[in-house]
Amino acid sequence: MSEPFLLNHLWQSTVFALVAAALAALLRRYQARVRFGIWMAASLKFLLPFSLLTAAGRALAAWWPAARVTAAPIQAAVAFTVPFHELYLNGVVVTPARSWMLGWGDAAAGLALLGSAALLARWIVRSRRLARIVRAARPGELAGAAVRLTSSAVEPGIAGVFRPVMLLPEGLDERLSPEQLEAIVAHELCHARRRDNLWAALHMAVETVFWFHPLVWWIGAQLVAERERACDEAVLRHGRDRQAYASGMLAVCRHYLESPLACAAGVTGGGLADRVAAILHGRAGRRLGLAQKLLLGGVGLAALAGPLAAGALMATAAPTTLTVATITPTRGVSVRDAANLRIGPRKLQLDNMPLREMVQIAYGVRAYQVEGPAWMETERFDVSAPMTNRFQVGQPVPGLKQLLIRRFRLATHEETRDLRVLALVRAPGDAVRLAPAGGGNAVLRYRIAARKAELGGAAGMDQLAELLTAAARAPVLNLTGMPGSYRLQLDLSPASPGAPAAAEVARALQKQLGLTLESQVKPVPILIVDHADRVPR
Repeated sequence: MSEPFLLNHLWQSTVFALVAAALAALLRRYQARVRFGIWMAASLKFLLPFSLLTAAGRALAAWWPAARVTAAPIQAAVAFTVPFHELYLNGVVVTPARSWMLGWGDAAAGLALLGSAALLARWIVRSRRLARIVRAARPGELAGAAVRLTSSAVEPGIAGVFRPVMLLPEGLDERLSPEQLEAIVAHELCHARRRDNLWAALHMAVETVFWFHPLVWWIGAQLVAERERACDEAVLRHGRDRQAYASGMLAVCRHYLESPLACAAGVTGGGLADRVAAILHGRAGRRLGLAQKLLLGGVGLAALAGPLAAGALMATAAPTTLTVATITPTRGVSVRDAANLRIGPRKLQLDNMPLREMVQIAYGVRAYQVEGPAWMETERFDVSAPMTNRFQVGQPVPGLKQLLIRRFRLATHEETRDLRVLALVRAPGDAVRLAPAGGGNAVLRYRIAARKAELGGAAGMDQLAELLTAAARAPVLNLTGMPGSYRLQLDLSPASPGAPAAAEVARALQKQLGLTLESQVKPVPILIVDHADRVPR
């Protein structure tokens, strides 16, 4: 999961959890099982990014009649559901050289993984301990229910997620009166009917992955509190004696240890003092009325249908025109520093970019296909412009050509020239060693470190040729005839200092992928820049 995607998912889930908290507070006088469902939805939201629903909406749009719509009415929905990801020209990301020090994102990811591993190990140890107790327990029957009796001093509870069993300590019937024992057993049977251990296990998965988010632990506490209150209300609705039930709970707390796992539902937890007071006063939550049901249904429908609709509208939205843009010369940055293209749900940002590269992006051509004044490579600009519509990876950025024509008074024409190029082809006599990449946008990354260059990710052959153009320092054309995207991993580190780049690349391709580069002369379209202002208007 990339850093921008994770950040976007976290703020979406945070907003969803806060909305859930407001709904739970609004329905505090109603049955606890309703609030439990609200908190469970907030927990499961951490496992379901809105961007997945948006992608599903785009897929569904293919089944609908094509309609051109403006993006303004759905701007808020787009900003909420599209990840803060950055899209790159032709799906190629070129990563400049990095120092030996890790960035903050790498350090944070490592810390998150370390915390998740530690938490998972803790759950496993506790689960195995409880499993040993269950295996050592003997079958029995108390208060008309099949149980397993253990000599361990654990509180009465339901153990197991998929095959739950009621685990009771030996001698419980001697410490509790028959009325107290029946009420406690009824409480545990309610946990089993509600599948509380399964829901708790799902939230434990959320806690393991997102342990660093305070709201996750708060949601967990609310889930425990509401599930216990829901079972209390169910016991009272079946006519159990309130005094016996409350005194039985207190006796359990005095003599037995609380369960070590949230997915082993017991009797204690969830604000015991408040629960006992509610039991003694016979307070049970009200049933939902029509207005409350409509409120919950509306919120749930909006949470699901909103991202789906946004994705569908984004798929049919009209192309963007960059009518408002800020273009300024780059200050304090070396021409050797990397240029950046960032396209988010609402903004186009070009940093430290020469006009030559902007033309390349706007017209969808490669660097060797652009010819113009030398200053187009040395003078850099920062461009910031609002965008409201979709951008298709591998296509020219919508509206950028018109922006350059308008602000730089760009004038161009096209010629076809015979150029010596490197053709990306299948290596003769070698089987191609590539596996299909599957669905999704193909992204290919080129990472350069000290004395090492490597390529990895997923891409089509056109994208691979685009990247190899930079690696081989010569134009590379895709003549493999291979459609689709493939999983790629390629080490391009030179075998010896001073070796020809193209020869090294061809050797690595043939040895690792079953492809190679052949020198050929091909007609290539060239974009000639006839005029461009050095100072944008």
